[in-house]
Amino acid sequence: CSFGVEGIRKLSYGIGGSETLKQLSISSSSNDDIVDLFEGIIRCQSLAQVIFDKVQMGKCRPTEISPQLFKRHANLAKIDIKANLRSEGLRQLALTVGRCAVLTHFSLVQLDAVVDIDDGLVEVFVGLSMAPNLEELKFNTLGQSGSRSIGNKSCQALSTLLHWSVPNLRHLEIRAILCDVTAGDLCAGLAFAAELQSFELHCWSLSAVAVRALCSSIICLAKLNKLTLGSRILDLQCLRIFGDLLRKRDCRLIDLTLPNHCGDSGARIISRALSRNTILERLQFVGRITNTGLGH
Repeated sequence: CSFGVEGIRKLSYGIGGSETLKQLSISSSSNDDIVDLFEGIIRCQSLAQVIFDKVQMGKCRPTEISPQLFKRHANLAKIDIKANLRSEGLRQLALTVGRCAVLTHFSLVQLDAVVDIDDGLVEVFVGLSMAPNLEELKFNTLGQSGSRSIGNKSCQALSTLLHWSVPNLRHLEIRAILCDVTAGDLCAGLAFAAELQSFELHCWSLSAVAVRALCSSIICLAKLNKLTLGSRILDLQCLRIFGDLLRKRDCRLIDLTLPNHCGDSGARIISRALSRNTILERLQFVGRITNTGLGH
């Protein structure tokens, strides 16, 4: 967004006067004056989708991203944030999503994952607990300038959200570094996401402890039929656990994606499991993980 001060003000006026505008996307902006668009957004009652893509909100006075931005919107169903958010920006975002009762899709990509944002993420997940119609949740802390493990507090808050507050969740995507403790917390809540149909987990590595917890949760989810797992490190013990999962009669996966660095021993493990599986329709092995997912 390269508008000057006057251009942004005029655009804000036009947005606020529109009765038909349904989607607004702001991309690649580091201009402090971009916050002047918010006045127009507030007045535009037809908006159903707001997207901030690569917006330097740390420079754009994150305190301006307040409940005033969306509180009057009865139609806002999708929020897609890809930005450098600090704790204060995350707190304001939490207040925002807490006012969106009809929210169905929420995506947060933290571009700068070096900064500690654990407390802010807790508040975001608490805010999302006020969105019972949420169907899709995407969360990424594998930042472009570094990666940070998701903290214990925020992972527990996410687990609580999955357990109690999003009964209509269909798709969950998490890109983060997990330790055994945080993976266990996540899977404890995941097991109660009864309507979940698709789950993507991308992280640098997963231990056998984490994989065992994940597979235990998968068995509990009667509607989960698609699993995508991205990891740079997945040893033979982890593959054996997945092989055991595929052999179980109550495994309902029909679409499975695994890392392609399994080796000959890993291939044999998966091959034996496939011979006992009767429902899997699609199996993919994909390449290395990047900060946006899996490469080929």
